[in-house]
Amino acid sequence: LENISRNKVSACVEPLFGDVKKIRPRATCNHVIMPAPDSAVDYLPAAVKWLSPRGGLIHCYTFVSNDHPEIEAAEKVRNSLGKKISFKIAFVRK
Repeated sequence: LENISRNKVSACVEPLFGDVKKIRPRATCNHVIMPAPDSAVDYLPAAVKWLSPRGGLIHCYTFVSNDHPEIEAAEKVRNSLGKKISFKIAFVRK
């Protein structure tokens, strides 16, 4: 909530707290933040349902090894979604 206030975006940002698998979207959104790296990938199918039909951005944090982090992250996403969906790994921190 503090960041919403600091960035003066309270008119266009609605924070929702809770389990994304249990909360039903009232509307679609264009940005989902999933900051729990130990389990966020498991919640990707639910998060995708929240996105606008035009698409959007999901910040999904996860743990990967140092050997091939981009490949491992992409594999985790594909395995979680279980279907073909267009996505891009934008950033991987080692």
